[in-house]
Order: sequence, then structure tokens, then C-alpha cells
Amino acid sequence: MPKSLLFSLMVFLIISITSCKKEVTANFEPASTTVTQGNTVNFEDKSTGEPTNWEWTFEGGTPATSTLQNPTVTYDAEGSFSVTLKVNNKKTEDTKEVIGAITVNTFVNYEDQFFTDFVKTENVNYGVDATEHIMHIYEPEGDSRQERPFVFLFGGGAFQGSNLTQLEPMAAELTKYGIVVGVARYRSGPSGTAIESASRMVEGQQDTRAAVRFIRANAETYRVDTDKIFHGGYGTGGYLALLHSYMAEDEIPANQINFVNSLGGWEGSQGNAGYSSEVNACISWSGGLYTSRDQILEGDVPLYCIHGDNDMEAPYDYELLGVDDTAFGPVKLIERATSKNIYNGLYTIAGGSHNSPVSDYVNYTPSLMEFIKYVVENF
Repeated sequence: MPKSLLFSLMVFLIISITSCKKEVTANFEPASTTVTQGNTVNFEDKSTGEPTNWEWTFEGGTPATSTLQNPTVTYDAEGSFSVTLKVNNKKTEDTKEVIGAITVNTFVNYEDQFFTDFVKTENVNYGVDATEHIMHIYEPEGDSRQERPFVFLFGGGAFQGSNLTQLEPMAAELTKYGIVVGVARYRSGPSGTAIESASRMVEGQQDTRAAVRFIRANAETYRVDTDKIFHGGYGTGGYLALLHSYMAEDEIPANQINFVNSLGGWEGSQGNAGYSSEVNACISWSGGLYTSRDQILEGDVPLYCIHGDNDMEAPYDYELLGVDDTAFGPVKLIERATSKNIYNGLYTIAGGSHNSPVSDYVNYTPSLMEFIKYVVENF
């Protein structure tokens, strides 16, 4: 064979062998894009072109680099981190970088205080009335989680305009445990007569329903887990929270339904139509239920009460107000909830007055958080 022909054949063979090497394209997929501090993420190589070498770089991860094809990485710090994969097969190489590929959330166990301060958004308008439908929203500062429990804390004041500032320390204490809190007011007005009082109660719970719908409509903005909404309130706000949580429209007595409908119906039309006003648990600070507790039924949401046993404004046990009119306090409500197999709890402030839950929050909040933790993890 002539040398020139042999050389041409060798060149052809080399080109042919080389051309068999495919061009690689780097690609990967994490088992999860969101992880809690201290947990791991498995990365799977999805590259094409039969790569033979892998060079990973994990911002914020341990290990920070890897040459394994499918590595496992631990993330200990919260934040948003990039991942880079470079692959080659000795002929071609390719690199893929994903900015913010992994989000590491703050670890929260709802038992310990992981946050020291809060971010407050003032005067959030949750309904159709720009002056009455007002809520301050408190979020844990530095919390990177995308879905967090939300607790409503409607104010007291017997429909004369609740003092939202009064309840800020209670809200701030809950944010330390990783809770988002909405301290809210509702429509004010006269409640001196029986008809006025009944009207305010119906309209008040219409307002609380509008507020729940608002949070569901804006869950992404405030990073709320819509399956972990706790209805709550202090004083009159507690009465409204209990009424909202345990009285369904089909449970309204027949002799009262026309009155309710004359005020706009049980659900009301105070804004954010199209979203559910249902809640996942109820917390009453110095609140109660009027007339009856029979609407608390098996299958209803969990209940937690905080009450002073020397409360002269909202009874700790019960109070007869007139013929067929009784105010039921936490002792009777918890008794009813227990009989209906509803998860519940009661924190009694010994010798406490109506205002004691406002000032005694440091003492009872750990117990309240036990309740919240159980609901978050089991309901």
C-alpha cells in the first residue's frame, strides 16, 4: 500500500473515531428546590452526550464542590444559593449555572424563639371600608420561608373601635416563634340595645370573614400557608372569632335567618369574593359565645382559650344575661369541645382580669405555641 494512501486511511480513521464523540450538554435536577436549614438535597445529573467528568460547585453547600455524578449536599445557612455543573467527555464540555437554584428556609420548630424582631406593615385595608377594615401585619424579620402559619388577633372594645397598638406586644411575641400575625379591627357602632348588639355581632363576623378571604387572596404576598390560618381575637374580637369559627350559616336558627339576611347574609359582602373564609383553628383571648354553645360540633376546628378566672367582663365559666340569653366562657366551651372530640386547650390566668391576657403574654405564649405546633403538624 502506498504511503500516501496509508496516511489518508489513518487520518480518516482518526476523524471517524473522534467524530463518534458526542457533544455534551450540561443539565441537572435537584430532588427539591426548597430545603430547611440542616437538611440535604440530592442532585441528579441529567446531562446528555455521555459525559465522563463532572465538576459541581454548590454555593452555600457542604461539600462546596464535587466530582461525583450524583452528589448529595447539606445546606446549613438560610438564603438562596446557586448551583453550577461543568461536564466534559474529552472532546467537548459544557457548563450550566442556575442562580438561586436552592432556597434554604429558616428552621422553625414552634417551640423556641428563632427570631428577635419583626417587620410591621401598617394599615392594611382588608375590606371595602377604608377606615374600619384595617389590619397591621407582623412578620418575623429574617424569615425566608414561603409558607407560614397566620394568626388573626381581632381587637376588643365592644364595637367602639379597638386599640390595635394595645395588642402589638402580643403579636410581636408570636413572631419570635415564626408566626405571622394580623392585628385587626372591624366595623364600630352603637351596641347599647339588643338589636344593635346583634347587628354588630353579625356585621363583625362578616368583617372577620372578609379578613380571612383577604389573607387567602394575598397569601403569596405575605407568604402564608392557607391551610394554617388561626382565627383569634381579644375580648369582643374573641367573641367574633368564636362565632365565626363555630357557627355555620346552615346552623343559624330559623327565627334569626331573616335578620341575618337583612344585614347582608352570614358571609357578607365586605370584599375579596371568591375565596374561602374558613379557618383551621380558633384562639380566644378573654372571649366567649352568646346564647348557646351547641354549635360546637364534632369535626369542628381545634380551640384554645386564654382567660383570667376573675374576669368581670367576659365570664370565665358562664353568665345568665336574661331569658334564653347566656354568655358561655372558656370553661363551658372547652367542656363542650372535649365532649365533641375536638382538640383543645385552656390557659387560666389565676386571679386574672379581662385585661390580663394583654399583659401576661410572656407567661402563656409557650403554652399557646404548644397548641399551635400541634395543629400545624397534625391538621
